Parts: sequence; structure tokens; C-alpha cells
Amino acid sequence: MKNRSIPLAACALVAASVAGGCHKTAAPANVAVYSTSSKAILPGAPPSLRLPDFARPMRYDLDLTLDPSKEGFSGIVGIDLSIREATQVVWLNARNLRIREAKVVFAGQTETARVIPGGDDYVGFAFDRPIGPGAARFTVAYEGHLDDKGQSGFYRVKENGGDWYLYSEFEPIDARRAFPCFDEPSYKVPWKLTFHVKKDHVALANAKVQSETPAADGMKTVVFEESKPLPSYLVALVVGPFDMLDAGTAGNHGTPLRFVVPKGRGAETRYAKEITPKLVGILEDYFDMPYPYGKLDVAVVPRYDGTMEHPGLVALGQPLTLIKPDEETPARKQHYWNIAGHELGHYWFGDYVTMAWWDDTYLNEAFTTWLDMKVAQAVDPSTNFELVRLRGRSRAMGTDSLASTKRVRQPVASNDDMLNAFTSDITYFKGSSVIRMFESFVGREKFQKMIRRYVRELAWKNASTEDFLAVFGAEAGPDVATAFKSFVEQQGLPLVTAEPICGKDSAPQLLLTQSRYMPVGSTANPDQRWDVPVCVKYGTSKGTERVCTLMKTPRTALTLEGECPDWVMPNEHAAGYYRTGYTAEALSKLVKKAWSQLDGGEKIALISDTAALTQNGMLGVDEALALLPSMVKDADRYTLEASFEIADLVRRSDLKPELAAQYAKYVRGIYGARAKSLGWTPRPDDDTDTRFLRNSLLEKAGVAGEDPVLRKKARELVSRWFTDRKAIEPEVVEAALYVAANAGDKDLWNRLRQALRETHDRSDRTRLIAALGSFRDPALIKASLGLLTSGEIEVRDARDLLQEAMKERGGREEAYAFIQDNFDKLAPHTPGRSGMVLLSAAAIHCDKPHHDENVRFFTEHAKQIEGGPQMLDNVLEKDAICIAQREKNDRGIATFLKSVR
Repeated sequence: MKNRSIPLAACALVAASVAGGCHKTAAPANVAVYSTSSKAILPGAPPSLRLPDFARPMRYDLDLTLDPSKEGFSGIVGIDLSIREATQVVWLNARNLRIREAKVVFAGQTETARVIPGGDDYVGFAFDRPIGPGAARFTVAYEGHLDDKGQSGFYRVKENGGDWYLYSEFEPIDARRAFPCFDEPSYKVPWKLTFHVKKDHVALANAKVQSETPAADGMKTVVFEESKPLPSYLVALVVGPFDMLDAGTAGNHGTPLRFVVPKGRGAETRYAKEITPKLVGILEDYFDMPYPYGKLDVAVVPRYDGTMEHPGLVALGQPLTLIKPDEETPARKQHYWNIAGHELGHYWFGDYVTMAWWDDTYLNEAFTTWLDMKVAQAVDPSTNFELVRLRGRSRAMGTDSLASTKRVRQPVASNDDMLNAFTSDITYFKGSSVIRMFESFVGREKFQKMIRRYVRELAWKNASTEDFLAVFGAEAGPDVATAFKSFVEQQGLPLVTAEPICGKDSAPQLLLTQSRYMPVGSTANPDQRWDVPVCVKYGTSKGTERVCTLMKTPRTALTLEGECPDWVMPNEHAAGYYRTGYTAEALSKLVKKAWSQLDGGEKIALISDTAALTQNGMLGVDEALALLPSMVKDADRYTLEASFEIADLVRRSDLKPELAAQYAKYVRGIYGARAKSLGWTPRPDDDTDTRFLRNSLLEKAGVAGEDPVLRKKARELVSRWFTDRKAIEPEVVEAALYVAANAGDKDLWNRLRQALRETHDRSDRTRLIAALGSFRDPALIKASLGLLTSGEIEVRDARDLLQEAMKERGGREEAYAFIQDNFDKLAPHTPGRSGMVLLSAAAIHCDKPHHDENVRFFTEHAKQIEGGPQMLDNVLEKDAICIAQREKNDRGIATFLKSVR
């Protein structure tokens, strides 16, 4: 799964009509809202997080009546239960559902249940006599609501022609919005689904259609085969007037492949239909086993963040999957196969083998993030995706340096913890970087053998970290498994230094030290230690050498063969998940004397570590900025893009106008000439890296560098693009809109707004909305933000607008005030991880007066977003560290920028 919207807090079970909405005050917890007798309900508090395990589902029958044009739906769920001990109350998860009737069949007798409201997440069912131990059949008839504001549970969307389409989105805890169930990943059982839908609608689910039968009133009944064992969050469906596109077969074993798209959009799946079969085959080859489900339907859902790995019915967003034939750029293609490869990889990591509880979410997400890089590399060996992935590693390290960061394997004791288990920087990027480190240390073949064994031994089951470590330890050794555990079960990351010790009468040594990497102002624990797989590359007069060790102590001395090293790079191939420390002298020597002897990953890691050393006090920002020109001279795409991390150490929005002009001159001096040489028009002989680099440099030189030539050309191109979408090559449209808007005026703003009104294409709308947030004029940013309150832009589509608005000095004040003034209205439409866009406003000023105000305002308001308090802790700590960094570095930055000529 990719980061996505997470549901709003739900209403208690109520007896109000579904169409009439949900009113939290209608029914207090533990008061019956439905009763089949006058007998008193048995007392008992609802569960606090997890359901009691004395009753377990063994199989579900789910019967649903679904019409996307209606606000509500109805259903009957039948659950075969295994009850370990006698009980008179069974608790299930349910949210915003109206229970009509419930009964249980046990020992040949039918017992009617009475409902015990259980707050936002639970419903209890009480019986007049005990049921169990043994098998029972439990049935609940109920009604629910289709979400048309967000995408939680069953949600509906009206597409261009006015037709309504229905989709499902359940991860992590939204299946309970669609049916009463045991909504935990460990309850992994088969499902038998039956739908009653309009006769002209397509209805699909995880398993194949078994039969379709006409019914009365223009309806039909669709019965599906029984599914493979699934936890509730992986159950999926789509219903609506879709076009069904046969795409042949996928992989090496003839799996039927189809694409499911809104009416009239089939031509835009050309590339996806071409490449998806190959993705499945690559995964089958890696795991040495066939795709584990009987069919593969690709449901093309409205938004990118609806992407989800449902077995047999993968959901991939329209902006990702629907590519017009003349817009099949390298970026669009790579985006598709990278994300599609991730979701399909979940069929092994997550679906075939499912984590037992949400504390082990990384067993799904980190492993699949690590795997999707391999899939992408197999699709296009000309692009070095290992170098691309190092950007995620750097992001992870930034978040991981905080005292408030979470662990990869974070204990989950609340719904907030559950939602924060999907933190991209830690769960996805740190987790996958740690996996890559250990794969490199033990060797790819051995690691692949271990992965195949893990998947084979846990097939169709749930797995925990202990299960994984047992397999890993058996294949790679217990010391390596223990080292892996030290990285996933504690927060933070190491700082490793390597100092040569050379004497005349003894062999040279390399003294390795480790400590926790801590930025200035951090309150983290400085005494943490890890078992670190370290591989050091070093240079002598005879060439380059390497030495590796599993570092278990704070200090380790390694004896080297031959000469004393001229230079040392303590992270060979950038495989290690740790920062490396250097003195300014050692760093300068590496950059100026050994740069050509470093590979691409090592250069990127050194650039990222240089930026990080300005944060922990080992280096000044001015010293890093001075090194940057040497790092980027004749650099390739990956090194150039990585170098932005150093350039971005200067927060342009904090600079006074005269220093801002000097900073722009500095950026132009480094990137401007190459950006202008690439120009706005791709050439027929451009390779893929050049085409990607063009976008990166045009944006950097045009926005941060304020290059007047690039800005003028961008404005000219965008003016033509409004009337002719072919006036700009598709791969540079976003860059041109961004650069033009950043220097734009009221006339450009009006034309962007008009273009937004006239298009329903989600890709174009995404670009235009981001551009409307990219102006520098505070009045224009205020006007853009007003489009949210007027309804011209849906809040759920506005994340890019808000993020861009907060970047610039003028716009950030308007965005900050807007978020504070409208937080209560915005929060319901930015639930869960999406709410970070609102909370990130607490770190845009980087000064003490605003920090105190942010603590006061956002601490209270963050409670409106599930997972918000933990996210806010990270944001406020980043802000505090930023303030400490400014106190340390602002004077040096000012002196450096004044010297720029």
C-alpha cells in the first residue's frame, strides 16, 4: 500500500436512517439501540483495542446490495465461528453501521442476539444462554453508508459522464465500515461473496465470478467463488458501469489479466496492459513460484492514494495507470511500473504471508519497498534504481534522527499507533534500507534463498518478526539475525567513523567507532548502540581495498593489509543504513582527491552525509556549500539530484531579500548553465537519465535559481499550452507550470483557474492544483486557498496546493493563517497520514515565537486527525531542531552568500 487517506472517527451504532447520516450523540456507548426482547442486556465493557480471542472466524459469507448512485447499502454477513469457551457475548468490529438483526446457530438451536453498542469501533452481541465451546454460525443483517467525501470503507465517485462508481478501501481498519467483522490481520480466512447490483453494472471482487443471474427490478445477482484466506483489510470490490479490458495473461503461468476502467478510458491503459504481465513474471522468477491467486484484475481507482494490493483485484490510481498514448513519457512509465510492482509484490509480502499484527507492518511494506526496486531494475536495467532509492534512505535518516521517531517494529497499542505504522520514512524507507544493508552483507543469493524459504514456510499464514528472524538466523546465522533485530526494534540510526591508525613498526589499523547520530538540539538517547554491518572502502597507492565487519561494540579496531590508507569511505556502495562522520579535512580530501574512485552510491551517500554533518555540528553549512561545486562538476543525473540536499540546507523562505538574491545567484551558478543547455525541448537522442535530469534542473534553476531566461520561456510555453496541450512536451509540463507559476502574476493565475474549471482529467487537475499553490504573491496564494472553501477544489485533492503554498516566504503566511482559521473544516477531509499536510504548518517558520504558538494551537487540534499526536510530535521536534540549527548556522550562511560573485 502507498500512503493514503485514513478514515475519520466514526459514529456509534445508531438506529437513524442511513440516508439521514450519522449523529454521534444519538446513542451513548453500552445502550441498546436494537433489541429483540425486553430482557436486560448483559453488562460488559467493549474491547479497548483487540477483540477477545475466545471466538475466531473460520469463514465468511457476505451478501451485499450495492448501488453506487444511492447513499446507503445493505448487507448480511454470515460468520462460521470457532468458540473456545462458553460465552454470552461476542464482540465484533463495526463502525457507522445500523444493525437490523443478529442471530447465532449453535448446537442445532437458533438464538437471537441483542446489540450492545461499543463506541466507535465495536459492537457486542448478547445471548440469553451461553454458546460454545465448539462451532457456531453467526449472522448479522445491517445497513451502512457509502462515503462520497473521502475514501474509507465503501466509497463512491462520480466520473466525467455523471455515472457513479463504487470502490472499497479497507486498510488498516475500515472493513468495519462495510461489514461487522473481526477486523484484525491475524483473522485470515476464506470469504464467499454475493452481490446484488444493477444488471448493466460490472461487479468484481477478489475471487472469480462463479455465476450471474438476472433478478427483478433491473438487478442481477453475482456470486463469486470462495476466496483464498484473506484478512478483512484485503477484501475488495468494485461496482459500476465500468469498461472491462482483456489484457491476455500475466506472468509465466497464464494468469488471466483484465483492466477495469471508467467508461471510455480504455485506450489510456495501453502501456499498463503491455508492461503488467512482465511485472508478474519478474516476481514469479524472484520467488520461484507462480502468482498465488487465480486471476488478476486491475481496478483503476480515481486517486493515486487509493492504490492497494487486494489479492486478485489490485487497485491502481487513475493518475498512475491511465496514460494517454502521446504522454507515455519515461517518468509516467517508471512511475507506473514502480508502484504497480510494489502492489503486486504485496501478493507475496502481505497477502500470501500476512503480518500477524500491525506492529509488524514492515514485514509487508518494508520488504515490498525493497522488492519493488528489484522489479524496476529488471524492467529497465539502463536506469540505476538503487541510486534512485537512496533518496528515500536519506529522507528516512532525517526522520530517524528525531527523538520522537518511531521504530520500524513499533508496538501498536492504539488506533493512532496502527495508522502511524504506515509512516513512509520509517516503515517503508528505513525498513527497506535496513533490508538492503543485510542483503548486501550476507550476499544476494543467500538472501534470496532465505526469502524463498520464509515465504514457503509461512504460506497462507500470518507471520511475526520472530518467524522471520527464525528463518533468517537459520540461513545467515544467529549473529546476523540479532543485528537485524537491533535495527528494526529500536529507533534512531548510528553514526560510524573510521580513523586510520598507522605506525612505522606495525600493520595499519582502522579504528571504527559508533554512536547515535544526533542533530544539534536533539534530546535523543546518546548511549544507543547497534550491531552494525560495516563495509569500508579505502584507497592506497596500489588502488582501492575493502574490509568488512559486524560491529557489536562502540569501538572496533580492524587490522589492514598493506599500506596506510590515503582516504577512507566507511560505507562501501552506500549499502549501510548509518551516517558516516568525517573531519572537515578528511571530507575535503575525499571530495577533491578520491571523488573519481567512488562509485555512484558512495558519492550520493557522501553528499547526504555532508548535509547531515551540518546538522550535528561536525560541519558548517557554509563549508558544505563551498564543497558543492566540486561535487557536481561533470556529475551524472543521480549525483546532481542528490546534490540538491546540500543546496536546500539554505531555507530560502528565511532569507532577507538581499540574501535571497545572493542565494539565487549561487544556485544559478551551480545548475543554471546545464539547465539551459538541456532546455525545455527534449531531443530525439536523449537517454532516459537526461530526460529526468532536464525536469530536475529546470525546476531547481528556474525556481530556487530564479533564472530569468528559463522563467520567461516557461511562461511562453504555458501560455500556448492553455489552448494547445501539445505545445509543451508531456514530460516537461509539470516543470513548466511550476516555474511559470512561481514567477506568475494575476493573469496567469486566472488562466490556471479557468483551465482547472474546464478539465475533468485527474492528471491535468493534479498539475494545475499544484501550480495554483506555487505563486509567490501572497494575494494570489490567498486566492488559491479560497478555492478550497468555495468548493472549486476538493480538500482531499488539495495536498499539493497546501504543500507548495507553505514553501515561499509570502505564501507561507497566508497558508499558515488559512490552516489555523479552517483547521476544523479541513481535518475531516485530510484524515490519518493525509493530515500531515495540515500539521506540517507547525514547522514552516523555524523561530521561537511561532514554535510556542504552534505547540499551543496544533497540540489541541491534532487530536482531530487519527494518528495526529504522533505526527505532530515529529513536526514540533523538527521545528525545534530547525531553530537550533539557525542559531548555529545563520551567520555562516550569510557570510558565505555575501561572498557569492
